[in-house]
Amino acid sequence: MDARDSCLNYREIVLSGRETVQVDADSIAWGRRVLLGLELEGLSDLERARRIRGYLSDSFSYNFGRSKSVREIIRKKGGNCVSHSLMGIFLLRLADIPAKFAHEVHIIKRYRPISLYVGFWAAQENSGINSFWHNDHVWVWFRNAGGWEPFDSALDVCGMEEFYGKRFFRLEESGKGLAQKWTGPPFIVWESVGEGLAAMRNITPSVINAGSLMTLEYRDDLLELVDLFKNWDKDDLYKENLPEHMIRKIRALSAKWFRR
Repeated sequence: MDARDSCLNYREIVLSGRETVQVDADSIAWGRRVLLGLELEGLSDLERARRIRGYLSDSFSYNFGRSKSVREIIRKKGGNCVSHSLMGIFLLRLADIPAKFAHEVHIIKRYRPISLYVGFWAAQENSGINSFWHNDHVWVWFRNAGGWEPFDSALDVCGMEEFYGKRFFRLEESGKGLAQKWTGPPFIVWESVGEGLAAMRNITPSVINAGSLMTLEYRDDLLELVDLFKNWDKDDLYKENLPEHMIRKIRALSAKWFRR
């Protein structure tokens, strides 16, 4: 199966190198009814993706449920970011729009209530970034006019314009709801290379760069932080003995960013 076919397979969605989500016939029938009701015929891929995003954002809540079954997510009408991403990939592919996973990791200041929870969880699971508390978020890349654009029904984002606007420039979005409070600016971003959330490719510099953050007040600080992680694989997040100069830089830059 080539890359395009794997990004269109809605019956078997690769979640990781070892885990594939099988979509049952009833869920596929439900998905087709949803798409029919959205009246997608004659629309561009971006317009179709936006209608699908709107449906999921309006109809499926964001919560900490961890279901990885499309059938179960449909029944519960919500879930965490992985659940939202699975539903996005399922419906986009069912609509013949190639889609794949994105994964971001960012650093959070300790005094924020959300970061206290995330930090405790990370310590328990031994999944902190070199002893730094962090949060991560999963969303979707969808194919549009020869390029890939963000799709995130948990954060109500579809397309590059909304991604930059809502994630970086519109500060009121950060207090909009639980999903917005839980996530933060994507300092490190990966995209799937065919194995879901495993063996992903770091594409941070192509997403967060001087051109895309032209008018952001803390642009230079964020770009400096991005530069620290631009060559990191996901496994690098768990390496110990990070150089002291890098630790100091991360502390200083993340503190500046979250004071905005």
